[in-house]
Amino acid sequence: QAEIDIRWLDNGSNHNTLNRIYLKNYYYGIIITGSSSYNSIQNSYIDHMTHAGRLSDNVGIALQSWGATSTSPVYSFHNKIINNDIRNAGDGIQLVRKQGQEENSFYDGTIIDSNRIWNDGDVYTNGDYATNGYNPNGQYQIGENAMDFKQGSSDPENPVIVSNNIMWGYQEGDTTAGGSQTGGSGAACPLHYEVQNIKFDRNIIFDSMDGFASSGVFSGQTYAIKDCEFTN
Repeated sequence: QAEIDIRWLDNGSNHNTLNRIYLKNYYYGIIITGSSSYNSIQNSYIDHMTHAGRLSDNVGIALQSWGATSTSPVYSFHNKIINNDIRNAGDGIQLVRKQGQEENSFYDGTIIDSNRIWNDGDVYTNGDYATNGYNPNGQYQIGENAMDFKQGSSDPENPVIVSNNIMWGYQEGDTTAGGSQTGGSGAACPLHYEVQNIKFDRNIIFDSMDGFASSGVFSGQTYAIKDCEFTN
């Protein structure tokens, strides 16, 4: 079991490239934290998070801005997540915000482009995992979303851009395994809270209960969806 936590991309660690990374049966994937900017995660295969990782609500690739306070916002500028395959993660890609610091963590200029993110039968169940385990033909899953946006950009002129990604295989979660951690609605790409300034362009979502799903109260410049394709 691999566990990688790239916290050296922290406190202003800029202009790093993680290229052709391969993770298999990992617990928590690749993390860019703090005020790190102009970094790229690209051409990598993040393959099959462990069961324990999914039950712990972990992520394949995450941008985290821990450390924000009411008087000290944290910004991570112009990071790129490009041309990666992410299979069977709890969440494939997440822009994270720490509870209680919601309005002070921003990811201005992030580009998420040309990634393929999916769940398959290795994490499907019949809704009775505790008794019968996994079922490749099940109608439920142990996991959550392809991309989970809990924060966006602070600047409408410098938004988060989500383009040319393909996402599939997102079903309703099996609550017998991890409760609310694995009991999502089957949305490939949810937007939570007051996430703002995200543009979705030319993405494809199929074989999922929901495509884009939003919750919370949105204000001001928020998000745009253009030329995306949704199929069964």
